[in-house]
Amino acid sequence: MKVAFLGISGGVQSPDSGNVSFLVTEGGTSVLVEASGNPTAGVTASGGNPAELDAVLLSHAHVDHLYALPSLLHNLWLLKRSRPLPVYGNAPTLETARSLCAVFGLEKKRGIFAVEWTPFPEGGVTLGPFALEAFPTVHGVPTLGFVLSAGNRKMAYFADTAPLADPPPSAVGAHSVIHEAGGVAAGEAALNAQGHSSARQAGLAAAGSARPGQDPPVLFLCHLPPDGSGRAAVLSEARGLYRGRTMIPDLLFPYTI
Repeated sequence: MKVAFLGISGGVQSPDSGNVSFLVTEGGTSVLVEASGNPTAGVTASGGNPAELDAVLLSHAHVDHLYALPSLLHNLWLLKRSRPLPVYGNAPTLETARSLCAVFGLEKKRGIFAVEWTPFPEGGVTLGPFALEAFPTVHGVPTLGFVLSAGNRKMAYFADTAPLADPPPSAVGAHSVIHEAGGVAAGEAALNAQGHSSARQAGLAAAGSARPGQDPPVLFLCHLPPDGSGRAAVLSEARGLYRGRTMIPDLLFPYTI
């Protein structure tokens, strides 16, 4: 299983990165998580084929996580995609996403493929080699984190969230964790009130996702401050407190999970 980040910024984009979005692949199956920035170009640049995407996962209905979905669907139509595209999320997120796409009349375009707006089922989803699961997070609107497993490898994405009281059961045993870090411990009160986490709290979430005796998961920090000094402070704090490998991912690089 591989993951390539198309963007790592929080609500405010930086000169070098759009908002959080990433592509997860296993064999010939690919899943886009969040729809921001320029997804068609990002998927292509990371080695994927946007016309062959197998699913899109949307965590919640805030603009920085789904604004590029109309552009993606329009591009796939222009690329002559014919098979249906499942879009998974919770019901409020799907309602917002579909309404956004309706502004441009996308589903009425002649010959467009079917978009399957699918509320994430309680028992999870099997998609090719992937087992997909979801868990609720603590944010200002209904939000889902996702767990993607393939073979014996597992990745947990906590999406936007204040610290969770307990590790999500589906995330335990993860080999890698993708977690937001909007600032450092000194700003936790404000971050948590807004449904976000600090670098320290991201490290705690990653540590809580390990099984007893398991090596700590690799921690990918995302949803970051837009300025370089803020990102450096986030990375330094997380590395100082979390004993597992911790990084701000390079864009478009295919990391092996």
